[in-house]
Amino acid sequence: DRLVAAFNAKTDSPIKDVAFAKALWRLAAWDQAFFLEVGIAARKTGMKSSVVEALWKLKLLISKRNQADLEALLANRSWPRVAQVGQDAAMAAYLIVMHSEDGLQKKYLPVIKKICEAGELPWIRYALMVDRSRQNDNVPQRYGTHTRFNEKTKAAELYPLEDEAKVDEWRK
Repeated sequence: DRLVAAFNAKTDSPIKDVAFAKALWRLAAWDQAFFLEVGIAARKTGMKSSVVEALWKLKLLISKRNQADLEALLANRSWPRVAQVGQDAAMAAYLIVMHSEDGLQKKYLPVIKKICEAGELPWIRYALMVDRSRQNDNVPQRYGTHTRFNEKTKAAELYPLEDEAKVDEWRK
């Protein structure tokens, strides 16, 4: 509360809905938890080791809980806006949806597009969401933002593209 009060006292854009911002910050902290540890474990034990697989299972459980919590928050409120909760809290909602695997990306793509049109998110965030949604549906990506791990080469490679000749045009 003291940090929020200090922040609000020093800015022209104070956080208006502190309770909503706090709930989103909590979700963001859980969303970002264990990414560093997954990377460390992958370098030490291999991408498909039992340690890495266990960490990803934990991340999936956290992600599912975060998704349910975000949906509950959004049932009572609209999508968080920067002017309402601040940049970091607003980004938390995006990250929860981005890291989902069960259709939330498609559900919120129109909202993400409006947020980008309003200048609250850079357009790369929209492209990332479109491509992740397509990847989750096992269809080629449009903007070329995602890779996948190739078991044969043991290296990351570009996830297939919808139309390589149009990628630069679509990115514009």
